[in-house]
Amino acid sequence: MSQMKSFFLLIALLILSGCGNQFDRTRILDNAADNLIIPAYEDFKDKSDSLHIALMAFTENPTEGMLQTAQERWKASIKSWKRAELYNFGPVESMVLVTSIDRWPTSEAGIETVIEEYDDSDDYLVRVGSNRRGLPAIEYLLFHSQPEEIITEFEDANRKAYLLQLSASVAENSALILDEWQNEYKHRFIEKTGNRPNSGITLLANEMGYLLEMIRMDKLEIPFGKQTMGALRLHMLESEYAGISKQLIRENLESARHTFNGGEGTGFDDYLDGLNIRGDDGMMLSEAINQEYANALAIIDNMDGSLAEVMQNDKEAVEQLIESVQQLYIYTEVDMISQLNILDTFSDNDGD
Repeated sequence: MSQMKSFFLLIALLILSGCGNQFDRTRILDNAADNLIIPAYEDFKDKSDSLHIALMAFTENPTEGMLQTAQERWKASIKSWKRAELYNFGPVESMVLVTSIDRWPTSEAGIETVIEEYDDSDDYLVRVGSNRRGLPAIEYLLFHSQPEEIITEFEDANRKAYLLQLSASVAENSALILDEWQNEYKHRFIEKTGNRPNSGITLLANEMGYLLEMIRMDKLEIPFGKQTMGALRLHMLESEYAGISKQLIRENLESARHTFNGGEGTGFDDYLDGLNIRGDDGMMLSEAINQEYANALAIIDNMDGSLAEVMQNDKEAVEQLIESVQQLYIYTEVDMISQLNILDTFSDNDGD
């Protein structure tokens, strides 16, 4: 724990000793807004703008070098979005932007139909399905085949125009989210510290649990065939074409760990420690959670190849990762939330 975090923990302990079993939840929310959430969306806006610029250059001059630059900018954008994915409440939810930015798996046939029937009306993206737009649709257009074929495909004016409309939409939506957080929504988020469904502490804690459950089920178990009697469904992987599904899960887990610890400021770990919350084995719950994050990240780092390759060739490693993420979910959505008396808006509470 850094000196700064030690200082804030000392303050929290003093508050507890003087005010009974209380903790100033505003410290967690204030720190999260200023040092975690807004910086995450600032980075996503920067990456989205850079992606749009790269795609404009590529459509003007579709060469292998320009394509490679566009692909790298896409990877940077999607990784940035995954670092912000935990914060997809508030403005993202109220403006229904998740499906406009990151609805996967995408529809190959649907995208090709949209391109064939393309018109440049302002509401065209609104009229197409959510699995035909956003970052996953851009991924398909940039990665689905060999560079030579992709470059040839972009001789089509409709394809160029649709790609640019997709990236412009992502960039515009990133600006909308950031503007809301920097202005009106930040204050509402920090001020609501109680246990109502829309309070900041309820949203932040439950979104950690929701993200962990989504990683386990949608990003691991479904493509791994857990619901299809072991039959792999690799087309359901989060990044089927670019092949970086494993890296995106890692970004999610790092973001969740960072949020739990509050970065260098006050986090849920300090809240648990301030109340001296321990597991059945006597270990501080915050320590157990951080150890499990380290375990999950180590499993990912030790995987050889893409997640699709690992699912085919090293099933034990995938099972270990699923088990680790499930344990993180139980620690977060069951143990932490109940011990901190936070309203549970998501958990099925059975740990299955």
